[in-house]
Amino acid sequence: QPMIRGPDGTLLKAAFLVLVAGTYSAFLVVLANVVAWRWANPLRDMQTSTQEFDLAPANCTVGADRHMVKGNIAARVKDCRLVGPESTDEEALAVFNQLVKG
Repeated sequence: QPMIRGPDGTLLKAAFLVLVAGTYSAFLVVLANVVAWRWANPLRDMQTSTQEFDLAPANCTVGADRHMVKGNIAARVKDCRLVGPESTDEEALAVFNQLVKG
């Protein structure tokens, strides 16, 4: 390809390539920011929802399983010695709520 020289004798092709590279770089920066923003919003929403977590109003897919699920959670909290062995299931579930909330 013939190279075009400017009035001062410099190559315009090099300037054009720098312009294209700069535009491409700017596009990549904008794209990276959009991706980061889209990723951060669900993460922020998830953090907010865990900070407001409470097991009491949570729904089970099968309503009849609710008592078993709560019992299993309470048993795991007790197994991990996060509450005393004589603690009630309600006390263990309160500790679980606090763990989820962070």
